[in-house]
Amino acid sequence: MLSSCAYQVLTADKFLEKNEMAKAKKRIDKALGKKPEDPATQFMLAKYYSHPVWSFDAVDSAHFYIQMVSDTFPKLGGETIEKLANKGLDSINIANQVLIIDSLAFEKASSIHTEESYNQYLNNYQFLTFKEKAIEIRNQIAYEDAIAQNTTQAVSEFFKKYPDAPQAQKARNVFETLYYEKKTQNKALINYQEYLQERPQTE
Repeated sequence: MLSSCAYQVLTADKFLEKNEMAKAKKRIDKALGKKPEDPATQFMLAKYYSHPVWSFDAVDSAHFYIQMVSDTFPKLGGETIEKLANKGLDSINIANQVLIIDSLAFEKASSIHTEESYNQYLNNYQFLTFKEKAIEIRNQIAYEDAIAQNTTQAVSEFFKKYPDAPQAQKARNVFETLYYEKKTQNKALINYQEYLQERPQTE
């Protein structure tokens, strides 16, 4: 059974709606001090850290707590779930909060706008509303970075990491050109012979 304090923590939502963050945190901290594992407390922490006042700066914390809620809430008894629903916590509210947090996570990745930031979104978040968009942007950034380095290693790493990317074939073509130029830079006959032996099917 959940403690009465855990039910009370859900009333912190009224403070969040008014942007009274200190009051909301005080109510949440009170519940944390008694039973931090209660899904009601975890849910309010997820809402607190995904509040617009933080922008997307605290989204990783919000994600941590919403995952905990998603794990613990379905295991509660029917009577407890009914009481929580009357206080504003049910599976629909949890799903809506997941969507909010996912959107913030993508916004954070977009603000950093690097291959790594989009990979962190794709690897660390589960709902992935923006999965296709994140992959598209990630692939383009990674391809441009590889081309900018203009080395066989950088280009080959790209199409090995992302073989299904639309840019993968272009990267392979660039690799062949770079490899040919590198292999035959001395203009010696033996270099051309070795190249042909190594890569007989290339253009």
